[in-house]
Amino acid sequence: MNNTFVDIKKIVGNKSNAGIYAIGDNTAIQLIDINDNVIVKMSIYEKINLFHIILDKMINNGINEDLIKTTVLFKCIMDEENKDIEYSINELFKKVLFLYSKPNIDIKEILSIADLVSNRLNQDNRNNKYVKEELQKRLHYV
Repeated sequence: MNNTFVDIKKIVGNKSNAGIYAIGDNTAIQLIDINDNVIVKMSIYEKINLFHIILDKMINNGINEDLIKTTVLFKCIMDEENKDIEYSINELFKKVLFLYSKPNIDIKEILSIADLVSNRLNQDNRNNKYVKEELQKRLHYV
């Protein structure tokens, strides 16, 4: 699976189709079921794409219950081939969520992290050493 998502939405429905979905241009993929279980395997690029969407939503609309539910996506490793960088992304997500929930956040640093995650990792470089080092620096700062 290698999709580009444009939004995430909570879908209310019956037990079999309710949950949180990633919305693409021509598709919708269920990420989390009604019991808050992750039901999809994503590549690191898809996870980074979701991180970017979630970060935009937090910056523009604040934190809500649906965004908090997405944290389960950042508690597991889904891309075994890139598990080192995915671990860094998961840790970065936790730190950004923590920082954003504090009243005195450095919004410029969060935006620069969003830029790093969305732009530099869009290249097809598996486990790019420079990107890993930059993420570690940012993660240490955060």
